[in-house]
Amino acid sequence: MNNRRSDIEATALALTGSNQTISGQLVFLGISASDEGSGSIKIHVYHGTADTDPHIAGIAAQSGGSDTLWFGPNGISCPNGIYVKVYSGSPEGSVFLKGTVV
Repeated sequence: MNNRRSDIEATALALTGSNQTISGQLVFLGISASDEGSGSIKIHVYHGTADTDPHIAGIAAQSGGSDTLWFGPNGISCPNGIYVKVYSGSPEGSVFLKGTVV
């Protein structure tokens, strides 16, 4: 499956508020998160299943703020999945991707 095709719709997958592994042959399009109650947030996104895999993105926001990162419709190919590492806060938001999550 060619996940980079422009006719494949993007999917918004909710953040769990803690570290999460998203398995599948995916294209990472972006991330958006906020933390309304517990302070600042810091999140890194990795291509793979752990924080030892290649770091591809990061967002941070101060208390009550939000941050969004968007790579556009072609995104970053992540055939080994995506790992979201929450370094601080209790973020709410979504990861935007193409492909089938397994």
